[in-house]
Amino acid sequence: MEELQAKHKKELKTLESDKRIALKKVKGTAGKGKKGKEALAEAEAEWDAKLRALEEKQKGEIQDLTLMQGSKGEGVADGMVDNGNMNENPVKGDDDDNAV
Repeated sequence: MEELQAKHKKELKTLESDKRIALKKVKGTAGKGKKGKEALAEAEAEWDAKLRALEEKQKGEIQDLTLMQGSKGEGVADGMVDNGNMNENPVKGDDDDNAV
C-alpha cells in the first residue's frame, strides 16, 4: 500500500509540474487579449480534466488493492483477520456451558 501511495504522490507531482510548464507556455504565447484568456482557460480546463482522470485512476487502483487484500484476509478492520464469521451473530443458548 505504501508503494502505491508513493507512486500516486509521484504521479500527482509530475502532473502538477507538467501543468505549470504548459500553462506558463500558454501565457507566454497567447497574449493578453480575449483570445489569450480563452486559450489559457481552455488549457486550464484540459489540465483539470487530466487531474480528475488521474484521481479516478488512482482511486480505482486503491480500491483494487483493498479488494485484493481483503480477499486474502489482509488489512481487514485495522489488522483484524476475517476468519469467515466476522458478521455472524452468536445464537443465545447455543453454547456448551449452559447444556442441561
